[in-house]
Amino acid sequence: MLLRYAMMVGVAAAAVWAAVNLGARDSNMILVDAGQGIPNGNLSFWILGMIAGLMVLSLARVVVFGLPSTMDNWVRGNKSWLFVGGGGSLIYALLYLM
Repeated sequence: MLLRYAMMVGVAAAAVWAAVNLGARDSNMILVDAGQGIPNGNLSFWILGMIAGLMVLSLARVVVFGLPSTMDNWVRGNKSWLFVGGGGSLIYALLYLM
């Protein structure tokens, strides 16, 4: 779990670095070694978009795989209160409709 948060901090730091350093004048420094020449003008937008997409996928994975077990544990601990709330709601609905 610590590695996941360290990766997110690294991605956030890379995003901040890209936002600061990838301006219209400094965008040549990324592809100098690859020999690609002058990159597209909106390269920083695409880099930040890819980083944001990776963060959304990571958070979606946490929600999809972590939330059901968390809710299961919570429901097991509060099952009696859930039945009391559901029964009270049914009684209130019955009295409201009379």
